[in-house]
Amino acid sequence: MRPVYQTSLYALTLAAAAVGAYFLAEKATEELEARTGSAIRGALSKNDIGWAWVEIDGMLARLHGPAPDEAARFRALAIAGEVLNPLNLRDEMTVELPRATTDTAFRLEILRNGDSILVHGLAPEDGIPELAVRSSSEDGEIELLDLVARSSDPLPPNWEETVALASEVVAALETVRVIATPEHLEVDGIAPDRITALGLEQRLGSAPVPTDIAIMLPRPVLSPFMTRFTLDEAGGRLETCAAESEIGLTKIQAAAKVAGSTEDTACTIALGAPDPAWSDTVTRAINLLDILGHGTVTLSDLSISFNLSPEAAGHTDYDLYMSDFEEALPEIYELSVSRRDGDGAGGADDLRLTATRSPEGLVHIRGPVGPLDSRTIVETLAQARFGADHLHTSLKPATALPGDWPVQVMAAVDALAALDTGAVTLTPSMITVRGSTGNPDTEEAIARGLTETFGADLAYSFDIEYKEALDPLIIAQGPTPEDCVAQINGVLEENDVSFAPGSVEIDAAGLDTVGTIANILRDCAEVAMEIEGHTDSQGRKEMNQSLSQARADAVLNALMARRVLTGNLTAAGYGETQPIADNSTAEGREANRRIRFSLADNSAAEIEVSDDNTTAEAENDG
Repeated sequence: MRPVYQTSLYALTLAAAAVGAYFLAEKATEELEARTGSAIRGALSKNDIGWAWVEIDGMLARLHGPAPDEAARFRALAIAGEVLNPLNLRDEMTVELPRATTDTAFRLEILRNGDSILVHGLAPEDGIPELAVRSSSEDGEIELLDLVARSSDPLPPNWEETVALASEVVAALETVRVIATPEHLEVDGIAPDRITALGLEQRLGSAPVPTDIAIMLPRPVLSPFMTRFTLDEAGGRLETCAAESEIGLTKIQAAAKVAGSTEDTACTIALGAPDPAWSDTVTRAINLLDILGHGTVTLSDLSISFNLSPEAAGHTDYDLYMSDFEEALPEIYELSVSRRDGDGAGGADDLRLTATRSPEGLVHIRGPVGPLDSRTIVETLAQARFGADHLHTSLKPATALPGDWPVQVMAAVDALAALDTGAVTLTPSMITVRGSTGNPDTEEAIARGLTETFGADLAYSFDIEYKEALDPLIIAQGPTPEDCVAQINGVLEENDVSFAPGSVEIDAAGLDTVGTIANILRDCAEVAMEIEGHTDSQGRKEMNQSLSQARADAVLNALMARRVLTGNLTAAGYGETQPIADNSTAEGREANRRIRFSLADNSAAEIEVSDDNTTAEAENDG
């Protein structure tokens, strides 16, 4: 019989061995579960399945998560089944129910008039954002009348974005009507200024639904209310024009065309017309001048002045036509008629002053100005308009000058100051203004200023071109997305971005082109563009796709190296899937090997960047 202590020792040894085996088995199980879980999670992540997660229970793996649809659920099971025996998988995933649709005709109409806002229509509950309206009232309060009916139906697509844009418009315009539906946005309002109107139109360009935009500027109040029409050998022209309504504008422009005008002068529709029948009076005056012949007619408020050539004043039926005009003229108007003697002031037109402004901003004024004090006044005005550093004068005293010559010279200086570049020529009977401007209202403003100063006594001729590139409002907005793409396209038409044969390395010439593109992109930082890589069909599809992606990435990295903000740039490889030429020819394959820049929504035209590699033999050089 064994001693008791031997038996106890044996039992303790067995127990220790059992405990050790248990812990070893437990540790092995934990390691196995960890490896299995890590492998499944890695496979799911690699396949962009972020909605699913795995729980390991011994030899079993339980998949959880809300699958967007049945196909996604089955795909997750299949991917996990490649890591673990499908018999050991347990599907505990759920499938999200499809979003309910509704045929409810949601429509929201917002009317704003100053500090009063009326909102009515049908909208989903919680589908109307707070109207963050800037009030001009003294107490800062808005009177809001909410007549909107609410529906429990779900939000339709695009509703929240569209109504948010509608709220922005109402906040910016004090007189506006906005209609928002899930399919359409309509805006009809009055902007306080041109900058606000352009900004809103640009903002509404990002609407997720089609838009109808009619944002007008308030009608100015003109004083004096003025129209001036000249008819000479060159034809007829409205040198300044004001109309009281759209109908009135149409009448005036039609009469001007009949009288020989070849240009569509932009008449200003304004408030302040001295007579409800203003446009009818202007039309009759232009018709009379057309019948008589050459001359100028100026209507300024209730004053009508004809300055007729000798031929017009000597017309056979001059008295008859002028009598008919006076008889039809309302009594409130005052009529005056003057006659030109020959071509103006005769020999006095030998006097000539010219003022020029170069694209660099340099101004040169030369010609007669009269006494010393007149010269000082003109130079002081010119320095105030252009700055002393940009001004050069060659002014000389003269004695035989018209009495209002210094005033005419100052008017010529003011006219030149309104131009970005150009020239003004002054004689005693004529001011000629030609040049370029970034303000579409410049010609109208110059004509109005000259007429207010000199009436119908001084003739003037304009050749002023409006250029958008000089418009400070357009410059301040920066280039449009389409402009950005077009500028890059222009660069690439001259110099392609090129790669070394069979490589993803951009060669030296290509890097120079990338540097030029980088300079353009610094002004287009907000424009979302995609750099697309494309190949020909030589080699395997997989290799071509990889090569196209690598080359697109290379362009992106080269731009990043030049400190270009690339947050709105993406690179994508499309391999051989989008050919633009025949892959059966060497020329076609070379055309298909390209990088293109396009707007991220693919609305822009392609900008092709071909490489110089013509060795299609390389299998991976697609």
